[in-house]
Amino acid sequence: MGDFRDADPDQLDELAARLWPRHDSVYHRLVAAYRRAAELGVSAELTPLRPMLEWLTNATPQLREAARILRSRPERAGGWEWRAVGSDSADAVVALSGKPDLRPDDLATLRDLLADHADDPDFAGCLVDRMGVAEFLRLCERVNAAAAATAEPATAAGALHALTTTTLASAFAVPAGTRFGSPAYRRWTRETAQGRRLRARLAAFAEADALRAPDDAPASAFWHLTLLAVRASARAALPRPRRER
Repeated sequence: MGDFRDADPDQLDELAARLWPRHDSVYHRLVAAYRRAAELGVSAELTPLRPMLEWLTNATPQLREAARILRSRPERAGGWEWRAVGSDSADAVVALSGKPDLRPDDLATLRDLLADHADDPDFAGCLVDRMGVAEFLRLCERVNAAAAATAEPATAAGALHALTTTTLASAFAVPAGTRFGSPAYRRWTRETAQGRRLRARLAAFAEADALRAPDDAPASAFWHLTLLAVRASARAALPRPRRER
């Protein structure tokens, strides 16, 4: 599932115009092809394409409405944020995580809020950006401590520990087939808003992780492996400081 999508509203308007009703649009070219086929007596050959006419007239206003929605929202990191499924859950997690003390019912609520979205990179990235990387790491540590204090892994704290760790991993995911530090990665982080946000997130993680105290409470291997993976990603993706000669 995708919770947040980046798009340029001007490009959406241009795409809409190319589909319909511009005189050289796909719609008008398809109509011209039908007209020519009728003249040649081969209209039946184009019958499979007939549903496209209705699709084109339906898709165009939807694209223009999407462009209007995008223009009504603030610009973020060179791109546009499109709210969709999961946004309310992210808002609720941010609000609840700000409580000084997390009670068992708070942990259960956080577990339920993250249950459907923790493995979604769009949702996870947006949530971590809203909270700030340092604050999200602190939430993970609080959850880890609560989970360590219980003997039963099936408690809300234990389940939430797995979900916050999954969210952290998802927030630093890259497109399939892309390797951190590779030319494809550098192009993605340069040319897309999603990539630029990940690059900023990695820089924030490197800074926050350097200031973190060692975990006092024992945590799962999943947590430690996730931290190691994100640290390795940051080292591979971020420019290394030059040594003074």
